[in-house]
Amino acid sequence: MKIDRVHLPTSLHFAGELATNKIIRFIYQGRELQDRETLQICNIRDQTTIHCQITARRHEPTNQRNDDMPS
Repeated sequence: MKIDRVHLPTSLHFAGELATNKIIRFIYQGRELQDRETLQICNIRDQTTIHCQITARRHEPTNQRNDDMPS
């Protein structure tokens, strides 16, 4: 199987992490690779080391209004 886009390894090899709402990032030479980029554009060849970072999504605070506070 030939993989030429960054997002394909994510969906193929990290389905469990994606199902639990994790963030998958690939980093090459200190730069985060973007899904829309091809491996050729990033100059990624055989035997290249790419780092993978898996993190939990941060919970964003909700904008709940406190009814006891004046508006």
